Amino acid sequence: MSSDMDRIPYLPPELERVIFELAVLEHGPKCSTKYLFVARRVNIWLKPLIFRVFNQMTRPIFPDFEKYPNSLKVEEVGKFAQRLILHRGSMQELQKTLSHCPNLQDFAIWLQPGIKSLLPTLEKLSLKRLSADFADLTHDDYLSSTFSNITHLDVIRFHGRTWKEWEVLSKLPRLSHLLIGSLVDLDVFSNFLRGGPQLRVLIFMPEPDDMAIWMQEHEKNMHGMFDDDVRLVFLNSPRFPGLVEDWVKGGESGLDNWTFCELISIARKRKFFLDNSRQWFQRIFDWDNNLTDEGKKWYSELNWRDPWSSEVVLSTISMP
Repeated sequence: MSSDMDRIPYLPPELERVIFELAVLEHGPKCSTKYLFVARRVNIWLKPLIFRVFNQMTRPIFPDFEKYPNSLKVEEVGKFAQRLILHRGSMQELQKTLSHCPNLQDFAIWLQPGIKSLLPTLEKLSLKRLSADFADLTHDDYLSSTFSNITHLDVIRFHGRTWKEWEVLSKLPRLSHLLIGSLVDLDVFSNFLRGGPQLRVLIFMPEPDDMAIWMQEHEKNMHGMFDDDVRLVFLNSPRFPGLVEDWVKGGESGLDNWTFCELISIARKRKFFLDNSRQWFQRIFDWDNNLTDEGKKWYSELNWRDPWSSEVVLSTISMP
């Protein structure tokens, strides 16, 4: 009879699975691919976690289908993708990638000049979040099924700056978060806030150079104009490609631009800031030095892991 020392250690499968899933959450998808080779059951457990976020825009891209063509195939792991950010590509390449990601909920494509030709493909998905250049879309395009389930819309470029042109977005039935990345007239903000009770956050985040021009035009006119509506957040975000890193890390930790601005809105509403009149915020934000004691207690109890610390190194990020 073998002694206890000779026996192979045994863990219930449920506990074993939790241990591996916690390891993925702690170390991140890129460092966790090695666990896929432990056992077949572990491979099955972890693939949905490891391949949930696809970064095909900045290096190191993940998953890297070109570097590992034999072991990584989009046809096999695309079904696990819930968030996908893409570099520009030919229409055939983009359509092929999207066709293998049927469960996609969050799609971002930032360097492609317009997405009109992608709409027939996007209509087959149940997207909730979309980030793109919309400058080539018409009024009727926003009434298509592509936008029927969108809750978070990031508008990098648009075809105008007046409320008459932007009003169509207020008709989207599920829109709760809107990010405006191009220059607009002041009444665009007030009309969105007044006409969209379901709108939880309205973010204004143009390019830094455009922001300076816009401020020169409107700073005097907007004084005190939006003080009573905490949903509006003016955001200075990390420059590209740091902005991509924010998107990717947000998919892993849950705290991205959207959640960050929603927390800003909540903190303003509850008067947790030392200066509650503040509307301009940096994405790399020191919460402790800007909150009241009650606000600090509130934020610490959230247990959020903000992927940006006070010092961010972006030198390892590059374009493919």
